[in-house]
Amino acid sequence: MAKLLNTSATNFVLENLISKARKHVVLISPYLKLNKRIKKLIEDAILRGVSFHIVYGKQELHADEKSWLLSSTKIKLFFCDDLHAKCYLNEAYSIISSMNLYEFSQVHNYEMSILLSKKDDNDAYTDSVKEAERLIRMGQEQYQIPVLTETESPAYPLTHQQSVVVKHVGRAIKQEENGKISTNLLASKYKTNAQRLLVSLRASGFISTENGRDELTEKSMDIGAEFHESSAGHYFLWPADLNLHTMLSN
Repeated sequence: MAKLLNTSATNFVLENLISKARKHVVLISPYLKLNKRIKKLIEDAILRGVSFHIVYGKQELHADEKSWLLSSTKIKLFFCDDLHAKCYLNEAYSIISSMNLYEFSQVHNYEMSILLSKKDDNDAYTDSVKEAERLIRMGQEQYQIPVLTETESPAYPLTHQQSVVVKHVGRAIKQEENGKISTNLLASKYKTNAQRLLVSLRASGFISTENGRDELTEKSMDIGAEFHESSAGHYFLWPADLNLHTMLSN
């Protein structure tokens, strides 16, 4: 049976919803600023293999907050225009609330929430899941922009595309001398990895995916990117003097 929760009860049940999740958690809150306790619960849940979909929509997140949220591959972050709904759910319970997942609201505001159980309130719970999924589909997924700190080449697993470049090291070095570098070498100039860089390039419209294969767009070719193919596969080359931060921010 559905239960009415006040502010303190909402916080208590929300923490339990995260700590007892076994598969997934969805957090939908227009204003988003996580307190230390919620962050710790999320970190612990991720260690158990729980995945998170988080939707916000009223203002740009603080850089540190966004960086923390995007630091784990188990968290997918979405921005949804005109979002006003607040909903928190896992595979067993759903909280429909007036409370934003925001430190000030959780402490100072008077809030009311309804707790739904998949077992006892299946129809309403299922409807809340469907609406949450719709908001996620409407949202724009957020990506981490690589940090502009030059560093030594980091150790990270290579995608097939980068492994192809490594097999052609001599050619890659020669292309670097000609003012073009591989995706792998471009990523190594910044404090990021090649896989995350490729995600940012796709999100910014520099790479499109057709039939599971990455292709350069006109936008990337306009800045001097090149497509190359060999018997081992295909790879991209980029201008060595490319300003990655400016490129991905436009």
